[in-house]
Amino acid sequence: NMEAAGGGYLCKESLQGSFFASLINIGAMLGAFSGGPISDYLGRKMGVMLSSIPLILGWAWIAIEQNYYGLLAGRMLTGFGMGMVTISVNVYIAEISPKELRGALGSLFQLNLTIGILFVYLLGEVLTTSKSVDTYMNAPNPMGF
Repeated sequence: NMEAAGGGYLCKESLQGSFFASLINIGAMLGAFSGGPISDYLGRKMGVMLSSIPLILGWAWIAIEQNYYGLLAGRMLTGFGMGMVTISVNVYIAEISPKELRGALGSLFQLNLTIGILFVYLLGEVLTTSKSVDTYMNAPNPMGF
């Protein structure tokens, strides 16, 4: 049941919401196993660029999907892309950066990833309150069409 707490959204306290949130990690693990050989074969830069394909497709799938299992598939696909990019980007940064900046530049990827996760958590808290759900997510004509 995707309707949780009367808000019409996937409740973060439900078992379904917890499974949806954790599924990205399984996809990332699979993406990491495939991202290494892809970047070895095609090059680091091409590996980074190819990782955008599952990321874009996954987010598009999540945006248009109405079914819970379809949302899970989109989430798994975004995780797959994250696993691919995490492997490829770190090696690519290490290869192209000057040796005196290599450590700092290599750690910036992880720092930005962590800041992005914090931002999404904070945004999730704002958007899942009952008032903001009613105002923004259940508006009769949110895009003005």
